[in-house]
Amino acid sequence: MVLYEQYAEEEIPLSDYLKKKQAYAKKAEAYQKKIQEIEAQILKGEEQKQKEKSEGLQLFVQYKGVEELSYDVLHELIEVIYFYDPEHIEIVWKYRDEFLEATG
Repeated sequence: MVLYEQYAEEEIPLSDYLKKKQAYAKKAEAYQKKIQEIEAQILKGEEQKQKEKSEGLQLFVQYKGVEELSYDVLHELIEVIYFYDPEHIEIVWKYRDEFLEATG
C-alpha cells in the first residue's frame, strides 16, 4: 500500500512503481512457496509421529531385545505361523506394514 501511495502522490514514477511492485510480488510468491514447504514438512512430521505412536510399533520396540519366543511375544506380535515342512516356515506378523514403514 505504501508503494501505491507513493505512486499516487507522484513521489515515484510509474516505471519505479511497476519494478518495485514486481519485486514485491516475487518475494510474496517465494514466501508463499516457503510456507507450503514448511506446511508439508509439518504434515510429514505429524504423520511420522503418529506412526511412532502406533500400537504395533510400540510392541516391536518393547520386544526388540528378546532372544527367545514366549507365549506373550507370540500372542502380541504374530498373527499366524504356517509350518510347511521342517525347513519351510512362514510367519505372518500382526503389524508388519507399520514396522516396515518405520524402518524403511
